[in-house]
Amino acid sequence: MLPPRERILGVVLLLGGALAWWANTEEESVRKTEDFGDRRPDYTVDGLTATKMDETGRRHRKLTTPHLRHYPDDDSSELDRPVLTVFKEGAPPWVIRSETGWISDDGDEIILQGRVFIDREAGEGTRPVHIKTRELRVRPEEEYAQTDELVEITSDADWLTSMNGARVWFGETSKIDFVGRVHALLDVD
Repeated sequence: MLPPRERILGVVLLLGGALAWWANTEEESVRKTEDFGDRRPDYTVDGLTATKMDETGRRHRKLTTPHLRHYPDDDSSELDRPVLTVFKEGAPPWVIRSETGWISDDGDEIILQGRVFIDREAGEGTRPVHIKTRELRVRPEEEYAQTDELVEITSDADWLTSMNGARVWFGETSKIDFVGRVHALLDVD
């Protein structure tokens, strides 16, 4: 049996070790909470593909993302590397990609964040179009998108830049309004 003095020292060391372990786990828990802030997803989905059909049963829009996180506080969702494809009958689809994305609770608004690339391949009677911008706000049901950031468009040898963004309608009739100073080079041969 150990003398009382050594027993007390052993208990103190054991309590000190337990306190150090507890403090370390608390610090890790606080760090994990700080990573998410006060927001925590209630569910996540990996490898999501969601397709919306039109009234005739044809593909209208498709959204894919490797990771979706849903947040119960405002019923919104965050996306990693989302790809939104908009199909048009008789024409190649528009493919919109970004670094991250956010979807409102009712799905009426999608914000594509970071670098955004919008591409349409060439088709019968259409030229290829490649658009680069940042921070694109999309209202899918209205078939409308807008950005206040620099927009760069290339199509074959033609190019155009709009310094303060653009508004795009991509419904039956496509239309683009450029905002601010616009520079362009159009090949007219």
